[in-house]
Amino acid sequence: MKALTDQLETAVSRDGVLSARLYAAPYMSDPDRFCCIDDRGKQCLGFRATPTVTRGSYADFEDIFRGSEPFIRGRLRAYLPLLRAHAHVVEIGCGRGEVLDLLRDEGVSAIGVDIDAAMVKRCLDKGHRVEKIDGVSYLERQPDSSLSAVFSAQVVEHLTYDELMSFLKLSVAKLTDGGQLIFETVNPHSLEAFKTFWTDLTHQKPIFPEVALALCWLVGFDAAYVLFPNGGDDLETNRRTQGEYAVIATKTTSRAGCASTGGDSNRTMYRSPR
Repeated sequence: MKALTDQLETAVSRDGVLSARLYAAPYMSDPDRFCCIDDRGKQCLGFRATPTVTRGSYADFEDIFRGSEPFIRGRLRAYLPLLRAHAHVVEIGCGRGEVLDLLRDEGVSAIGVDIDAAMVKRCLDKGHRVEKIDGVSYLERQPDSSLSAVFSAQVVEHLTYDELMSFLKLSVAKLTDGGQLIFETVNPHSLEAFKTFWTDLTHQKPIFPEVALALCWLVGFDAAYVLFPNGGDDLETNRRTQGEYAVIATKTTSRAGCASTGGDSNRTMYRSPR
């Protein structure tokens, strides 16, 4: 009887977890941001304007749905072992400047690139070196084999297929031998992430990590692997539960296989099909 009871409790628990994942709401920095009481005294989704709050830019949208800057800096800190190994980092789509903040604290030279004027202003106000230009155009202007590292977080899902392929091809051309392209994006294997992908209406399409690796192989990278920056040691668990992943693609003449994680062994990897 106890065994049957345990099995029933396990089934109920799994059903509850699956239900929560299937019906996941978009992440918001303040979960109650759009909860209010209607004229009948009933709880509803809505808001009442606050005159003192400025609004209107994509930066304001990110403040709601991406999370606070300290929160995002904490999640992006996992990339520091990789980035501090490079003399200079170009960040495509620097946004509010969380990675630029981290790199400055580490003493790593960096420049940010973004097309949103409000984002650029926010980074300039912090004292960062930033240019208002799209990533593909910026890379086109750089000499071949001149960049040590290109980093991008939550950007490639905004690109069309042609823009994504141009971004990857230009990265190969502009990186030095041993240079790395590191790009983070939404993990569509995760039910919650896949369901809430369309929270941002500027998203084009989700990219499976296997597809991202294949594209890196096709454009000529010599090695690549997938990193779940906030995951654990088990690949299948990470693939199902982690909301984001990153591809670390290396250009090297040595073709030595899967690149190093920069000293952090607590990560799960796919290899490129090279």
